Amino acid sequence: MRKVVLIFIFLVLIASVSATEENTKEEWTGIETIILIMMLGMPFIIGLLLMYFFINYHIDKDKEKGDKFEEYICDLLDNKQWEILAWNRDNYKNRNRYIKNDAEPPDFKIKNRDNNNVYWLECKYRKDFLGGEKEHIFWAKKHQIERYNKYAQENPCLIVVGIGNKPEEPEYLYLVPLQRLKYPKVFRNYLDSFERNPNQKFRSNEFLNKLKLIKVPQSPYNERIPHFIPKVTLLVEAEVGSHLNFKVEVIAKEELNVLKRGRKLRLENILIEDSSGKLTLKLWEDDIDKNNLQVGENILIKNGYVNSSDTKKWITLDRNKSSKIIK
Repeated sequence: MRKVVLIFIFLVLIASVSATEENTKEEWTGIETIILIMMLGMPFIIGLLLMYFFINYHIDKDKEKGDKFEEYICDLLDNKQWEILAWNRDNYKNRNRYIKNDAEPPDFKIKNRDNNNVYWLECKYRKDFLGGEKEHIFWAKKHQIERYNKYAQENPCLIVVGIGNKPEEPEYLYLVPLQRLKYPKVFRNYLDSFERNPNQKFRSNEFLNKLKLIKVPQSPYNERIPHFIPKVTLLVEAEVGSHLNFKVEVIAKEELNVLKRGRKLRLENILIEDSSGKLTLKLWEDDIDKNNLQVGENILIKNGYVNSSDTKKWITLDRNKSSKIIK
């Protein structure tokens, strides 16, 4: 950008000199010529300088947001669990943490201290989703995706996407394997399958679980979502505040009438079980009839929201997150 501005200034000066020679019949002194050049060329030069500083201001702001988001992700990488082998940033030395060496993109190269698995981690923060009903983001440019894929040939690469609020405290956080993001544009209902708790430290097996994908049978509930979803989470590992996938069996159920916000509503408490334990699935009103769950059925809860009261946890469906039950 600096080169472009300098070239424009040079061209403006040449044009000003030419205009001076053509439009002045009398002989000018050196000082008068300089004054005329400044009068003719200064508005253009000022405009170019303003444009230059405006563009650089926004570039600096975007870089500042990116740096803050990377610091936030760094804090989620517990030093006891993860070793940062490389961090691609200029001011990484300012952190009170030992980094082996600087690197090119992706942003982080990390190693799991338990099993020595090495991963690339690329950080992307966006202020909000774009669009109306079909919310989406542009998470990277095409040439960036190609570059990330080259690094992924060495070690698995995952993309961590933060959305909303502030880069140092995003409202939503997604951890997505690179091979699941083939295009620059990605829709929110697709990202929802990869959502995680934004305040939870990265667990030892979390990256590995994201890379282990399971196939889901054809179902009318899939709605154009690819027939692959992230590996399901065990009930015992359900994190409060997260949208997760669970593969469970219906053990028992009971329907109640409850008073909520002055309205009498139907509530169905469904006891579900997997190999790790049991939890309650709560369905309200239309979701009860829509899913019509029966004891003994094996179901897949997609994007189930984990809620809690005191020390008791349960799972419910969040319509804003495209939660659903697949039989």
